[in-house]
Amino acid sequence: MKKIALLTLFSTALLVSAPLVSFADEATGNSSVNVLTDDPVDPVDPVDPVDPVDPVDPVDPVDPVDPTEPTEPTEPTEPTEPTEPTEPTEPTEPSKPTEPSKPTEPNKPTEPSKPTVPNKPVDTNPIENPVNTDTGVVIVAVEDSKPIIQLADGTTKKVEAKEIGANVQKDGTVTVKGSDGKMKVLPKTGETENIALSVLGSLMVLGSAFIFKKRI
Repeated sequence: MKKIALLTLFSTALLVSAPLVSFADEATGNSSVNVLTDDPVDPVDPVDPVDPVDPVDPVDPVDPVDPTEPTEPTEPTEPTEPTEPTEPTEPTEPSKPTEPSKPTEPNKPTEPSKPTVPNKPVDTNPIENPVNTDTGVVIVAVEDSKPIIQLADGTTKKVEAKEIGANVQKDGTVTVKGSDGKMKVLPKTGETENIALSVLGSLMVLGSAFIFKKRI
């Protein structure tokens, strides 16, 4: 704007000075001629310079937005068939109250079984009746609680009770299992009866019966 104003002033000055130059030339050539001067031109007021406008900052270009892919249309759901109404159930009749069961009679206590009397060993006199043991030994006599056995040749021999599977009791008698499976009691010196063993057997039977009743 300042350059424009200077050019305008310079042009105006040239226009004003041009008639003066031509008038001066004519005056020098013919001094007798009167030159009429034009009216003076009013000077043009200088135009106020316009403030330059600040350049506007360029706007950054906006990145183009990627187009969104179109969403696939959802398939319409098939309408559900209406369910048939259920028939109302008939009310059940109330069950009759059950009669209380009769109390069971208590079982009568069973009578305890009588204790079995153990088989008494058979007293045998080997002198009168030789005893055949379950091992095949023949006892013909007893002396000092030692059985006397008969050998195959007919001779006899005194042996210890344990040698033939027999046992010596506290009273000196000898017990051995016979060939019939029964226990035989042999007197220690040929006695035919054993009173102590009989009494002991009776006491054992009575004691077992008393204990059995006490438990009941």
